Amino acid sequence: MLNIASFRLNRLLEFKRMSIIMLLYRNEIFDNNRWWMYDIPLIPNAIWVAGSEQRDLLSANTQLRQYINGTETKLQQEFFDNLVPMKLSNDNDDLMYLNTFDAANELITRMAHVSKLKNAAFTTNNSDVDFVYNNILDEMLLSSEDIYSILVQDNNQNITKTRNIGIALMITVLIIGFVLFWFFILRLRASWKFRDDLLSIFLRLDENSINQNISKVKNLINSLTLSNIQLNDFRTRDLDTEPRSKTKK
Repeated sequence: MLNIASFRLNRLLEFKRMSIIMLLYRNEIFDNNRWWMYDIPLIPNAIWVAGSEQRDLLSANTQLRQYINGTETKLQQEFFDNLVPMKLSNDNDDLMYLNTFDAANELITRMAHVSKLKNAAFTTNNSDVDFVYNNILDEMLLSSEDIYSILVQDNNQNITKTRNIGIALMITVLIIGFVLFWFFILRLRASWKFRDDLLSIFLRLDENSINQNISKVKNLINSLTLSNIQLNDFRTRDLDTEPRSKTKK
């Protein structure tokens, strides 16, 4: 955006240069053939440049205005309160006060009128050329330079906001990380305690008692197995006996 502000300022300076050339031609200090560019005489070339510059200035002016309108209200107020006095004509000292964007638009409008003039029109006084010449420097350029100050302030504020957001996010991440780490430590301590309790239980057990209980369990299993075998054998004999009884009848 600073590049656009610089581009806008250069277009205003080009407006000033074109208005000086036109005034010097009108006062017969410059001849129409004094300066040729691309094989175009002085005044037609100045008119062509003026038309091109006013379109570029309009584009840069619009972009900057949209950007300024997006800044904080305090910066906007500081900028728009700085009004540019513009002299309406050489016949009186009447002034109108505009902010730099409206002032630039007024210069663009006047230069658009100038770009449509013929060579003969520049030999007499022309209110549009006089208006551009009288109002292109001094306060107009100073107000344009104020844009840099506002853009720098806005840029610094954006950097500060971004830095604060980054710091807040970093602190949040650190807090979350600390909570997760503390939770992990608590779970680790709980698992260690469970392991120690389990080992303590095993250490308190008597080996002879364990062996006796194991023997009892084995005997119980063997008894149950033997009982199951005997029961199955009994059922088998019973099934074999039943058909024989029916046959005898």
